[in-house]
Amino acid sequence: MSKSKEPSAMLCVFVLLLVLSLTALLKPFYYRFYPGDRITGTVRITQDNSVLPINESSVQLKSEGSVTANNDGSAYISLRAGDYGDYGFEIPEINGRRLSFTCFQHNYWNVLSFDIDVSVNTAENTVDFIGAYTFVSDNGELVSSEITNGQKLDENEISLLIGI
Repeated sequence: MSKSKEPSAMLCVFVLLLVLSLTALLKPFYYRFYPGDRITGTVRITQDNSVLPINESSVQLKSEGSVTANNDGSAYISLRAGDYGDYGFEIPEINGRRLSFTCFQHNYWNVLSFDIDVSVNTAENTVDFIGAYTFVSDNGELVSSEITNGQKLDENEISLLIGI
């Protein structure tokens, strides 16, 4: 390598290391000042292997947010969630029962996303929740966790807690 290229190569390596270091150090600050909705995800519901379409009017939000129906019958749920505490939504008419989803924010800056399949089996009188969610740890790393929960349809309200 010629002498004129050595300083520019060293400068490139230095800048690259600086950018990588700053990215790792500043990641927790990014989530603390995250401009978007802090809880987002997709919900799909099937009953006896048939898709039950979810639309904007079939979901009741418990806090500020929005619902967007997808072409496959699922819905994209988005909640602002700027404080510590629980946030959620309900789907009031599934086989005469209410499905309640509660997402818990452990701190004001957490960003949580989920993907949930709800399967209602009327022959077995059960509801199964299967999926996953991710959240941000205190050091800014994304942590993933699985959702597996089964409940009987005998109850008037069927609920799922996410992030607890």
